[in-house]
Amino acid sequence: MTAVEHEIKRISAALVGTGWVVSSAVVSGVDTAVLARRVERSPNTSTNARSTPECGTDFENGATSDAGFRPLTSGERFRPYSPMGVETGLAGTASTSVPAPGSPATPSTGSQPSVGDLPTVRAMGTGEQAPVIGFDTEFTYREDGSRRVDSYQFSCIDPADPDYRFDVVLLPLGADDRLAVEDCLAVVLRESGLWRTFDLPDPRGVSRRSFWVKGDYRASMAALYKKHRFSVVLAGHYLNADLTAFARPRRQRGDGRYDDILRRVTSASGGLVSLKPIRMTARAGHGSNGERWLPLSITVRDTMGQSAPAMKSLAALGDVCGVAKLEVGDAIEDMSAFRRDHLVDFLEYGANDAVIVLEYLTLLWGLHAVPPVTLSGGGAHALRAGIKSYWGIGDAGNALFMARFQGLVSIDEGQEVSDDGLSYYAVRSLTPVDGDANQAHSAFKQAFHGGWNSCLRVGSFPTTTYDHDIQSAYPSAMASIVDVDFENGCIEEVIKNRDLSKSDFPLGYVTPIVAYVSWDFPEGVEPCLPVQVGQSIIYPRTSEGVGAAQGEGMDIPVQHSRYTHHPSPI
Repeated sequence: MTAVEHEIKRISAALVGTGWVVSSAVVSGVDTAVLARRVERSPNTSTNARSTPECGTDFENGATSDAGFRPLTSGERFRPYSPMGVETGLAGTASTSVPAPGSPATPSTGSQPSVGDLPTVRAMGTGEQAPVIGFDTEFTYREDGSRRVDSYQFSCIDPADPDYRFDVVLLPLGADDRLAVEDCLAVVLRESGLWRTFDLPDPRGVSRRSFWVKGDYRASMAALYKKHRFSVVLAGHYLNADLTAFARPRRQRGDGRYDDILRRVTSASGGLVSLKPIRMTARAGHGSNGERWLPLSITVRDTMGQSAPAMKSLAALGDVCGVAKLEVGDAIEDMSAFRRDHLVDFLEYGANDAVIVLEYLTLLWGLHAVPPVTLSGGGAHALRAGIKSYWGIGDAGNALFMARFQGLVSIDEGQEVSDDGLSYYAVRSLTPVDGDANQAHSAFKQAFHGGWNSCLRVGSFPTTTYDHDIQSAYPSAMASIVDVDFENGCIEEVIKNRDLSKSDFPLGYVTPIVAYVSWDFPEGVEPCLPVQVGQSIIYPRTSEGVGAAQGEGMDIPVQHSRYTHHPSPI
């Protein structure tokens, strides 16, 4: 009996009666123990997960109502009229709502409401479908700082019955062996039966002779992916640690950039994500007749970017989806020994982390739903879609939206643009649509000083003091800002060499006006106009001597610009 056969026998004996099915396989050229089990999902997770169409099918997108423009009245100064309220459920309260693009047609019928049932969350979805595979690794640090990878664990919903899931754990049997991501996914697809949902003739993939173009690798790959493409979402928590645990590919076809998944991901919200699906192929067999290729299209998502800043821990995500995070105490320092001596507990701990990722994303976005790159990115998508629908340009490209909503257009290649203090846009190949927009952006940039934090009185106070932390204060303030009308020329009036009066603010404090001004606050009124001095922000009682107005002195003319606007859809 070989050492590998002996280890497989030992693992099988340790897992008798546990539900784990043990087999051996050579994965990425490495002798590997493959452990799989089919488990009934928790009632809390399977009931609350919103049903979405089966993988590979299209579903009808809802359409938001097209409300017309209406004047902004003084009674709406704090929160301008929003067509994204009752019509779509994206704001305010609504008894019924029309699903926005990317949402499932039918919400959960479970006894407990799901966060994914909120119209705002439904509108943030991508509208794309693919099996979601939760992923995690266990590893042990050596004295020299290198890592020994002890296991790769995956979890996915049973394609035949969403009340069940498959857990798959791969145990490399060598001390320094690592597995390739595409080969691991090939095993998961085979063990879970996911390969059948894409009408593949064989779990190993497509015969090479059915697509190969002799002498042309790129044409061969194009032919393979045109007829066969297996799209999956590989999701984990803090993939900076786990995605780097896969084997790095050998250099092929030049620098190997098409084979290394780490070259195709980027950092976002503390994790690693892919901005576009990554093509990778798992190969099995040998020779032109026996070799099979499994064409994978992998979307990488990290739950670090799918949660609120204060709720990013895996334990917090587990609390949300009803799967408690397990702990192993001091054993976490040597997971190799924990795997050897307490295999059952090792597997429960490792698989559970992958389950939390799967169940959290399923709860948030729905069954087999491709999550947006990040939660904030999904919010931006929903906002843009809602505004475009409100304006009646829902089918138009984003260039028209950007010009109308932001006053920016793309720079033609080779076009030189002066900085004008707008280097943030210049490096993104964007420039204001016209001179008015340029002046507006420059003025807004100089006027913005961030949030207001101050101590208005210093000392000890014997009376009760209150610290008000207003819920959604910043979004509420932002929602009161009207949109500047870049489309029709955004400067409505230039005010020069005179005092400002209340009549210059027809919309109250949300009037879009930016100015160089001088001021004096009367005694008893706390100053609230910020002035930047070096790297600090101060709030002086008078502008005299602080260089706040145009130029350094206060005895020169001042100029103000009021900007045209149209009713804001936010």
